[in-house]
Amino acid sequence: MRKFQFVISLLFFFVTAHTQPFAEKRYMLPEKLDKSFTANDNLLVSPDGTMLCIMSAKSPYYALLMNLTTGLIEDSIKINTYAPGIKWSPDSRSICFYLYDYPDYYFALYDRKGNLLKKVAVPYPVLNYQLDSAATEIAATLYYLPESGTEYQSDLSGAYIYPKGKNIPTESTHLILPAER
Repeated sequence: MRKFQFVISLLFFFVTAHTQPFAEKRYMLPEKLDKSFTANDNLLVSPDGTMLCIMSAKSPYYALLMNLTTGLIEDSIKINTYAPGIKWSPDSRSICFYLYDYPDYYFALYDRKGNLLKKVAVPYPVLNYQLDSAATEIAATLYYLPESGTEYQSDLSGAYIYPKGKNIPTESTHLILPAER
């Protein structure tokens, strides 16, 4: 049995010795951000695979847009609050955040240069078990919603957006968005 194990280990050694080593690609933040910027675990690669959105974990809050080809930060979007839900548009040209600006909750759609394209208010905060998952799920629908208010049926259990004064729905989850402010 030991001879068999020895032969197998030799075969494994020769096979692995001739394969290419894994080249891990690492990126560094620009020096001016190294000391003041603390990234959180909320990262999202664009659908086309060219950009990475990195969210800050503490104030001042920024979303950094890194080009994955060059490893350089191309732009930063200053936001006023922690943004738990981020979602790229299908064409990778814009990015959506779920934001809170006392007393308002809203989805904000920005282009890759940090220009605000659209802001859709929600009547009440997202209530759920996992805020990041719910906000990202709901933010994904912003690209397809009309300008006027509409009701959206969500398949994410435990995540609700509902008007003030209403009870939390128990049978299904609903998203009701008012007209743009």
